Amino acid sequence: LERQADADVLGIIPAFRPAEPGPRGQLVMVTSPGSMIADAYRGLRTRLLLTLAGRDSGTILVTSPTWEDRGTVAANLAAALAQSGRSTILVCADLHWGRAPLLFGDSQDAQGLTELLERRTDLSGALRPTSVPGLRLLPPGAPLPDPAALLQLPAVRTALSDIGAQADVV
Repeated sequence: LERQADADVLGIIPAFRPAEPGPRGQLVMVTSPGSMIADAYRGLRTRLLLTLAGRDSGTILVTSPTWEDRGTVAANLAAALAQSGRSTILVCADLHWGRAPLLFGDSQDAQGLTELLERRTDLSGALRPTSVPGLRLLPPGAPLPDPAALLQLPAVRTALSDIGAQADVV
């Protein structure tokens, strides 16, 4: 995989069955912190921080070319980063199917990234606290018919800069 992608593999997260039913059970860093899965996320966090050490940015993008649950990976990685003492903001930029608020037991209809980029709220009005100390969530916000158009606006770069000024890792 490393040879084909010409990139390092930083970690492998094994498949798992949640200890708790519902979306919150997917947040293993909170529901099963002593598990092998949580340990895999801590290992990923460590390798990621070593990779970021020589860079000028603390912004990480978690994505996938298929339907894997990238939101679960991003949420657990964000929790692992916060648990290591870094102030962390998880931005749920999946404006169609973002589930991060559900993983943290938050409302899906909270103001978020959509409203921030459309300048209908400010960052302090869009950020939500989570149950993980040091971790805040920027939910996706209201669904849109064409979210890709919104994510191409110059306001995205400004918003990421503003978010980055408020956390060690985004």
